[in-house]
Amino acid sequence: MKKSDSYLLLALFAVLVPVVVFFKNAWVSDDAYIIFRSIEQLFAGNGPVWNPHERVQVFTSPLWFVVLSFTRIFSSDVFLNAIGISFVLLLSMLIVLRKLCDHAAYFLLISILLVSSNAFFDYTSSGLENVLGYFLLAGFAYFYHRLFLIRGQEEIQVGVMRQLLICFGLVICVRHDLLLLTFPAVVYAFLTHFKFLTVKQWFREVGIAFIPIGLYTLFSVIYYGF
Repeated sequence: MKKSDSYLLLALFAVLVPVVVFFKNAWVSDDAYIIFRSIEQLFAGNGPVWNPHERVQVFTSPLWFVVLSFTRIFSSDVFLNAIGISFVLLLSMLIVLRKLCDHAAYFLLISILLVSSNAFFDYTSSGLENVLGYFLLAGFAYFYHRLFLIRGQEEIQVGVMRQLLICFGLVICVRHDLLLLTFPAVVYAFLTHFKFLTVKQWFREVGIAFIPIGLYTLFSVIYYGF
């Protein structure tokens, strides 16, 4: 067997194991039905609320609400929608992790460690926003790694920095507390690459990154109030 073939088999096995475990243990938690009810209220014409005519936000993740609401356009089965989109996000996360790893053996090791963690894997199909956070954090790690991998290529680094900041902004839209994981890394990346952009350009890039959370904050203040 060629060396490249063995690497391919390792990578396929590293993807297959999480996929099998995912479908074996796929479930939806009770808490997920909080966001499911808000989605049904939205499609009933009552807005993203818990009870009609009561403007109260009961879901914790604005971005997860948007993602599930989008799938609701194509299917009214919110249970299967949550399972399906969770699987797509898990698979996407694994693809990003494979790109992040230099060797298929490292990817296999990461895959086994993730599958071995109940704290991680039990919530990949819970109907909650965890798996969306996993995917975006993997993307954040990928762009962060790439940013320091291509030193000396300033034009490319600026583009990667933009992608990193966009990931950072979306992560905040999943859960605000994920800021604790990503903010220190963003600060370090900013300090080490500050000279590549003017102050005006930095304001523009950071502004683009914060557009999603900024728009949702504006909407929530107007719609839900204080």
